[in-house]
Amino acid sequence: MRFFRCLILAGLTSPSLLLADTIADAKQVFAAWQPTSITLTETGVLRVVLPQRRITDTIYYASIQTGFCFGPLFGQPMKDATSVFVLNESETQGWLFEGSTTDCSDINDAPSSRSKLLIAAKSSTHTNSSEGL
Repeated sequence: MRFFRCLILAGLTSPSLLLADTIADAKQVFAAWQPTSITLTETGVLRVVLPQRRITDTIYYASIQTGFCFGPLFGQPMKDATSVFVLNESETQGWLFEGSTTDCSDINDAPSSRSKLLIAAKSSTHTNSSEGL
């Protein structure tokens, strides 16, 4: 009987359940952008596919600042996300935020003009190849 209790407890804390919580949180915080897909890899890369042909810097900064980084403020910490790809509808162009929600406290505390610089410092662009995503 004790063996079965251990199996049940192990199942309740399995990585797949924790990843599901992060995806559910991400779906809520990115809802304003109507993502067509949100996935999380086992290494913690959150992939958010938006229904735009092109992800401009304006869309990217807004989705990180008032989406991803607002999550912890509203009880949706997405702790398993180590970085965030914001990609266009064909997943061939977008931006990578190489930070987690722990970096968001500085972004949330900064004035708007400074928060954009803090996001930019942890960002890079992505084009054409889906290799490595």
